[in-house]
Amino acid sequence: MRTPSSPLDPTDSRVVALALVGLLLLVLVGNSATDHGTDNADLSQNPVATNVDTPAPPGDIGTAAWATTLLEGLSTTTGTAPVRYERDDYDGWDDADNDCQSARHEVLIAESNTPVEFTDSNDCKVTAGNWIDPYTGGTMTEAANASIDHVVSLANAHHSGAWQWPTATKRAFGNDIADPATLAVSEPSVNGSKGSASPDQWMPQALDARCDYGVAWVRVKARWELGVTAPEREALHNQLDECEANDLPASPETAPFAIADALTEFEPDDINPTDTRPVVQTQPQAVMPAADDDPSTCDDHYAVACIPEATTDLDCADIAPRRFKVDSDPHNFDGDNDGIGCEDP
Repeated sequence: MRTPSSPLDPTDSRVVALALVGLLLLVLVGNSATDHGTDNADLSQNPVATNVDTPAPPGDIGTAAWATTLLEGLSTTTGTAPVRYERDDYDGWDDADNDCQSARHEVLIAESNTPVEFTDSNDCKVTAGNWIDPYTGGTMTEAANASIDHVVSLANAHHSGAWQWPTATKRAFGNDIADPATLAVSEPSVNGSKGSASPDQWMPQALDARCDYGVAWVRVKARWELGVTAPEREALHNQLDECEANDLPASPETAPFAIADALTEFEPDDINPTDTRPVVQTQPQAVMPAADDDPSTCDDHYAVACIPEATTDLDCADIAPRRFKVDSDPHNFDGDNDGIGCEDP
């Protein structure tokens, strides 16, 4: 056994050299890992960022197991934002690509099972097609009788973390046609019944519809880095477990999935929750087309058209009347303030 003062033979020299090379590699790997960690740290400064990891490999996108993995990464929220929900901050169909077709009509075109018909030769507004409600299987053929459902409602998004976003990002969420899970063509009565409820409060009846819905819900929340409440998380876990056991969804959505780019543009100074008015929590209520409504149930704010009384905010896609006179307009049906509500089909 050599002592510390013993001279090294050539074999010892090679050992030392190899040890030094190994040490250098460890340093380089450590630096690389540190740099990667710094990138993650920068992302974590995003005010709405959560612990959502990179989504599963593309081949698994849309399955119940994939959604369960995403769900486990979502933060837990109380479900009550510290600032009041204002639908106008999110609402309104934009034409992001300036092709004259708003997000509403882009969705109608994309989800129709047959070629759509337009109101005129400009091909800007859809008037007819064939759509199947993803929640009930009901069929719609007229665009005027089809609503566009935000799978994760605007109000739920607000109380799940979107309250922190600048208005431009809120609008981007409301018009997100990049990911097919975000918006769905639905019957107005079904859309109204769903309202702003979360999966622990409302689910489709059929198992395959529940599975499609549960995966889509988690997908949207992960894409926009929104949180879930404890009851919402439990309901989704239970539903996704049942879906996985039954190999549902039968046709998983495999379109590209990514965290919304708009979220990376945030800076801490973007958050300025100055609205300290009390938050009003409301429960979803069924909203039916007005044609057969009892006049005694009509909203007094809209005397000419029978708009159902509703505890949730409505838009034109949720009701049947069109081109009615507006005086007092709590639901903002008259977006251009010309005194006429719901002018577009």
